[in-house]
Amino acid sequence: MRELYGLGYVLKKEKEKIVFSSELGSETLDNYKTFVLTGKGKINVSALLASAERGITLSLRRGFDVLRFEYPSSPSLMLRSRQIETLRSDGSLEIAAEIVRASSLNKLWIVRFLKSIGYEVDEEESEIERILQEKPSSLEPLRRIEARITVAYHEALRKALDPSYGFKSRTRRPPKDCVSAAMSYGYMKLYRYMEATLLAEGFDPRIGYLHIPSRQRPSLALDMAEPFRQPVVDSALLTLLLNKDLNPAKDFRREGEAVYLGVRGRKKVDVAIRKKLELKVNGVTLLGWMKLQAVSLKAYLAGEGVFKAFTIPTR
Repeated sequence: MRELYGLGYVLKKEKEKIVFSSELGSETLDNYKTFVLTGKGKINVSALLASAERGITLSLRRGFDVLRFEYPSSPSLMLRSRQIETLRSDGSLEIAAEIVRASSLNKLWIVRFLKSIGYEVDEEESEIERILQEKPSSLEPLRRIEARITVAYHEALRKALDPSYGFKSRTRRPPKDCVSAAMSYGYMKLYRYMEATLLAEGFDPRIGYLHIPSRQRPSLALDMAEPFRQPVVDSALLTLLLNKDLNPAKDFRREGEAVYLGVRGRKKVDVAIRKKLELKVNGVTLLGWMKLQAVSLKAYLAGEGVFKAFTIPTR
C-alpha cells in the first residue's frame, strides 16, 4: 500500500499515466495496486476511471475515517469474497491460531520483561509457556486458551503495579479501576488505527476469525490488533504506570463504580501510544508492521503465502 499526502493535491490522468501532484512533487501510480490519499485535493474523473480499469484500490483518509472507491471489478470485492470463503473453511482456525500465538508470545515478552526488572512473576511465565504447548482443534478451545493466557498475564501485571491503581484483574463495560480504564482507552485507539489500515487495504473489517463476525463491530480489526496490544498499548501504559506518571486522583474521573481516563490522562496516553507507533522494529515502525500484517493476511487469503502475525523480536 502506498500512502500519498498533499494539501491541494490533484490526481489526474496524463496520457496513459495516473499522476498524483502536490506541493511535495509529482509521481505516477504505476508500481502499487493500493493507494491511500490523505490531506486535501481533487480527483479527476478520468483518473478515477483509469484506476478502475487497472484494478487499483483507491481510498481517501482523514484521521481514522477511510472512504474507499468501489466498482464492479474492484479488488476489494474479490478480497471480501475470499474473507467469507475462508470463514467457512479450516483457514479460519489457522488465522485465529496465528493471532493467538503471536499475541500470547507478546504477553510472554512483557512478563519476562517484568521478571528482568525484579518482579516475581515466574509462576505466570511458566503458566503461559505451558498453555502455549496446547494444540486446539477448533475455535472454541482456542478462545479458551487465549482467555487463560490473558488471566495469567493480568496477574503478572497486578503483581507489578502499585496498589493505588486498584488493579486486580481487567474489568470492562465499565472499567472499575485505573489500569482497566487506561487499557480500554488505549485499545480503542489501537482498534481505530487497525480498522483504518484494513479499510485502506480493501478488507471488510466486520469479517473476523478469532472474534465472531458482526455487523455491529469491526471484528477483524479486533483480531488483527491483538498482537499489537502489548508492543503499542501495554508497553506504553507500563512505562506511565511503573513511573507513576498517571495520577489516580488527577488523571482519572469516576462515575459511580466506573473509572475513566480524564482529559489530562488521555493526553498522556495519546502521546505515549503515538511514540510507540513510531518506534522502529527491524527498521519498520510498529504502524508499518500493522500494515505489513494486513498485507500478509491478504496474501494468505489469495493463496499466495503463509499468514504471519507480528511478534516482538527476542534476542
